[in-house]
Amino acid sequence: MDHLFQPAMTHLTISCELENSMTAYTRTTDQARIETGALLLRLGLGSMFIAHALLKVFVFTLPGTAQFFESLGLPAALGYVTIAAEFGGGVLLVLGVYTRYVALALVPILLGATWAHLGNGWFFSAPNGGWEYPVFLTLAAITQIIATSWGGLRSSRSSSAPARAAAAGSRLIKMPKTDGLIRRSAIISSE
Repeated sequence: MDHLFQPAMTHLTISCELENSMTAYTRTTDQARIETGALLLRLGLGSMFIAHALLKVFVFTLPGTAQFFESLGLPAALGYVTIAAEFGGGVLLVLGVYTRYVALALVPILLGATWAHLGNGWFFSAPNGGWEYPVFLTLAAITQIIATSWGGLRSSRSSSAPARAAAAGSRLIKMPKTDGLIRRSAIISSE
């Protein structure tokens, strides 16, 4: 009697496998796009932080930056801390080291830059710079936090099917044994 249902079970298994491979391809493609976007964002943010730190050192000078912080009513030492955080954080972002932590630590600096430019108007091309650019960079840093895993580069690939299924939000089910040409398990999406 089992042989009567064998073609139907083989069709079910093939359908599951085709759907699984298409879903896996879509997830892999989507994941690759997310990782590529996060990489470009990370490199851009890191470069921007390095450039702004170097601007404060070589153009505004260290004493000039400290004096600017004092003119805002902030401690002069905070200027030096900001330069160190921007440069160190920028280097760590470019290298991909603890990306989320670094981006999270740099958000207060960007919020401080937004506060410092609030009175200058919206556009950054306004005299003394407006607040549009610091707000944009704040949102970019928050997006970086969301788009990457804690600790740097995302590592979502696993060697076992159950681990891959769990990472994809799916469950692994065992399919009936077939003639050996079809895999005996399929990942069924829980979406």
